[in-house]
Amino acid sequence: MNIHDNLFLLSKRLSDVMDTDIIITWNDEVDKPEYSSYRKYIFFIENRPCYIFTERNVVLGEREQALIKYLLNKEISSINNSKFNEQNLIKVITEALKKDEKEEIIKDLNINTKEQISVILIKPFKKDFYEDIVCLISNINREDIQTIRLNDNFICVLFRNSNFCTIRSMCEAMMFTMESELLGQAKIGVGNPKIPYELNESYEEAIKALDIGSKYQLPTNVYYYEDLTIYNLIFSLEKDKIKYFYKKAIRMNFRELSEEELKTANTFIENNLNLSKTAKILYIHRNTLTYRLDKINEITKLNIRTFNDAVEFKILFIIYKAHEYME
Repeated sequence: MNIHDNLFLLSKRLSDVMDTDIIITWNDEVDKPEYSSYRKYIFFIENRPCYIFTERNVVLGEREQALIKYLLNKEISSINNSKFNEQNLIKVITEALKKDEKEEIIKDLNINTKEQISVILIKPFKKDFYEDIVCLISNINREDIQTIRLNDNFICVLFRNSNFCTIRSMCEAMMFTMESELLGQAKIGVGNPKIPYELNESYEEAIKALDIGSKYQLPTNVYYYEDLTIYNLIFSLEKDKIKYFYKKAIRMNFRELSEEELKTANTFIENNLNLSKTAKILYIHRNTLTYRLDKINEITKLNIRTFNDAVEFKILFIIYKAHEYME
């Protein structure tokens, strides 16, 4: 909620209490035609002019003016404190701060240091959907969720929960809502739950999950760092080993596979070699899927219907795509 929203709500509360129409706004809105028939008062709040409009036949006495000025000062002070707290929380999430600096901020924010918090990052496909997504997520009425606007690229949701099943259910619900209301115009990266001092680690995990999910065309728009063990294991190998596997992928004709065939193979493996589920996700007939798997087998000599060949294909696919991405 921004400062204009707060002033609007304050105007509504005062209008109800004083039984008359009261509008509070900043100087950049003072010349709007709809205010021309109102009586105008000017207060200076933190050296900035604030305009109070009342119906022409209503005169505010000294007591009413003093009350409005008091409430305005209180509201602005509350907003400033909230902004300061959010900026400090963003620092804890996104920056690798020194231990003493983190401890001081977390103490000031009065965060329970023993609770587990998962960082969930939502990345809209287009900036046009940013505000709509913020609005949708903010409407989730739960005390264990906090929504933060990180920057123009990411919306951050802090979920105070350490249960992976609950975290998954929440993320799937968020994606379902976005798919229903906005036709799924976003991707979600989910870090593992951490104590407040380690929030930056959960944030980095969420970033990495988004990066891997997008790069390797994983068959969903929700990516959990917890599920990406094989990717982290592969990239912990020495460069010579990675280079060896990349050359093997080239020898096995991975370059001859189309993007459609690569996506088909990866989706099939990600769905536990289940033909029906894969065909449903890809919106194709089972016979079409069978034809594609046969063609992949013909090109690479790997029958990914079998577990061992599927594992080998997955490893080669990850390294092949990583090398292609870096080039």
